[in-house]
Amino acid sequence: MKFTVTPELTTLIRTIRTQNTVSAKELAAFIEKSPSYVSKLESGDVKNIQEEDLTKILSFLTGGEDFYKDVLPAAVRTLMSFMPGERLPEQVWLLQYDTTKRPVLVSEEMALDLKERLEELGMDAERLAAFMNENFDSELSAAFPANEIIPFEQQGRTRILVRLELKPKDISRILSGADRHTTYLVIYGISHMLIRLEKFGCISHKLPPENAVEILRDTSAYLEKYQVHSLIGFGRMLSSKAFINRQVNMVNTFGSVSSELMNSITEFFRDALKYDTLGTTQAMDAFSKSLSWDPAFILKLIQLPFYRMEGLSFHQKKNMIQEITALMEKYDHMSDFEKKLEIY
Repeated sequence: MKFTVTPELTTLIRTIRTQNTVSAKELAAFIEKSPSYVSKLESGDVKNIQEEDLTKILSFLTGGEDFYKDVLPAAVRTLMSFMPGERLPEQVWLLQYDTTKRPVLVSEEMALDLKERLEELGMDAERLAAFMNENFDSELSAAFPANEIIPFEQQGRTRILVRLELKPKDISRILSGADRHTTYLVIYGISHMLIRLEKFGCISHKLPPENAVEILRDTSAYLEKYQVHSLIGFGRMLSSKAFINRQVNMVNTFGSVSSELMNSITEFFRDALKYDTLGTTQAMDAFSKSLSWDPAFILKLIQLPFYRMEGLSFHQKKNMIQEITALMEKYDHMSDFEKKLEIY
């Protein structure tokens, strides 16, 4: 696949290269190009770049081992530090990486919910795939490539469209839990179509704009419920006022803790962020939300002396987490009446 080199991409490459003190000559040698190619790339004289070359460039400059866990998140953070939001639709290279290629995890709870909603509609994976593959809302014909970001120029602005093409067996594997990993585009497409069918039935034509916006909003809220994000969307969420307020409240909670202990906790999270920015940030956000839910209960949980189980193997720890998760799901799936019932 070939990407258009945008001004933002050239700035990103030049910024990361200089920040990490990598010379143009070193980068050129790694990607087996001439130093003049790197110079032209950073000055905007190279108009297109192969996906393989861009992947190698970003990986080398960031020093990350896993492209989608380490490299791409680091590139997105740098990009969002200087790129205006309205320029995002121009970054087809980023949208392609983020939505159609980056693996996302579908939780067992989410897969079960999607399966139940599909069954309530009286449909199976084959019929759902047939509806999705019609692409009523994008109105793109089979002449367009499937599952790729397609930019359109419309009244001086870039509009992004996608033609989905999914196999029933792939949908079945996701909904059954047999395949826990998919892409953001696929899980978004499945969720979007189910919500569309629930709200408007089997309408085989493009929906009016107000209805389309309603479904987009509901789909985003649904994915947020199960902590399924695009990197771009997650980055925006991190900068939102609500998220920042939650982090401030969490810091204030520790206001009475000694500075030495607080520094130790802060240093731990700094180290964790280096290795798993997305996962660590999600964990911190969940912790903050849980404190808002019931501070006393959460404080009792973190007082549990896990450190006493020194020498516990990785698999034993994994089993323990699975048992705790199963216990949480038990209480989460209680009826509203049962949740409010006091036991004496």
